[in-house]
Amino acid sequence: RAHPGRRRSSRQHRLLGRRRRRQQRIQAMRTLVMSAVTTLLLGGAGVSASASVSDMRRAKTKKPRAAYKGDDQTTMSNVLNQHLKRSEKSTLSCEQWSTVDLQEFMAAIAEHREDELQQIYHSVEDRRDLKHTVEDHKSHWAKLNH
Repeated sequence: RAHPGRRRSSRQHRLLGRRRRRQQRIQAMRTLVMSAVTTLLLGGAGVSASASVSDMRRAKTKKPRAAYKGDDQTTMSNVLNQHLKRSEKSTLSCEQWSTVDLQEFMAAIAEHREDELQQIYHSVEDRRDLKHTVEDHKSHWAKLNH
């Protein structure tokens, strides 16, 4: 903290900026997690712990519809990001996420994956099937991060 009457150093400004950006990422992450959880838990007419009919139909379809495709990885990422921006009020660009932030986010949403959908993914050997537990991923990430 700067003393009264003293100006902050450029280092202090950088630290404050980093803290502020981290808080923004955390808030955005919380918003996205809550939105994802709400989407997973709310059915069309009310609260439901199981997947909706449209979710089940989508899970059985390995290839995405044309509206969710791109000619290459970059185009596909741009298409999916546009869909996300339209459906979510609070999003952050990729550069605003640290590796650890992304890992924490992936771990948080993995806890809310629907068992019915996972069974479908597993039975048809779909890439969306989780091969490892969240704890396995966390252990792997810890090794990579240090």
